[in-house]
Amino acid sequence: MLDAGSYLHLHPSNSKTLPQFSAVMAGHFETQVGNPLTNLNIVIPPSTTVAPLIFKQGRTRTVLGRLGFRFQSRQSYIEGGLEGGDVLNAIQAFVFTTSRGVPLECRLEASRTLTSCINTFNKSHPATPVPTQSHVSVLRGIQPRYGSYTNIGLTVPLHPIVSYNFKETGDFFFNSRGDNSADTRFRHTIVNALKFKIFPSLSFEPTYTIFFYENKVDYHTLFQQQYSVKINYSFDWTNWHEFWLQARFKKPNP
Repeated sequence: MLDAGSYLHLHPSNSKTLPQFSAVMAGHFETQVGNPLTNLNIVIPPSTTVAPLIFKQGRTRTVLGRLGFRFQSRQSYIEGGLEGGDVLNAIQAFVFTTSRGVPLECRLEASRTLTSCINTFNKSHPATPVPTQSHVSVLRGIQPRYGSYTNIGLTVPLHPIVSYNFKETGDFFFNSRGDNSADTRFRHTIVNALKFKIFPSLSFEPTYTIFFYENKVDYHTLFQQQYSVKINYSFDWTNWHEFWLQARFKKPNP
């Protein structure tokens, strides 16, 4: 993801002192890190054995404009507003090549999965099934996206060396024409962490992360949780004469 934009300071006016209340005008871009792999378990008659059909579905690119408000203090912030734009190459359907080169088009539908689409066709056409070596192409189009977003970061000091950190990023997209079950209805990532400061330059954070998701059309939900420990260390590459001091203290601000 990439975010870029501007803050228009509203209060206190013409000042950058904190806390600060600002209007947000920003652009948001997102795509997958890599080309997603899709694995479908299909049956090729007359065999009843399940075989994998694996293919790369290609990345999508989403561009959104955001307009909202932000309250910023020295260690915490709360931001939210409206967003709108397009998925520039949204997936509409997959086209599978059968054993005789005849294309089978499976559109994204809530009532039928891709696996069901292929297996139903193979059962009805045992002489010309979709094989595991099938060539797969993707039908794409521009899909509008409109909704709201939130971006929250809170830091609560509990002790001189212990603090509680909370972060939340979320999107809620309104229903629009052309939606299918691969589209996002809402998604929220919530991160809870206890930060223990060993030195000013070294800390570790036991972290609990929650991901909550729902798609459009049939509104299936996904809930994931993750436990981890993060170790944060900052150092100065330009000065190695006093290594122990650098391990304990950050580089001073100019």
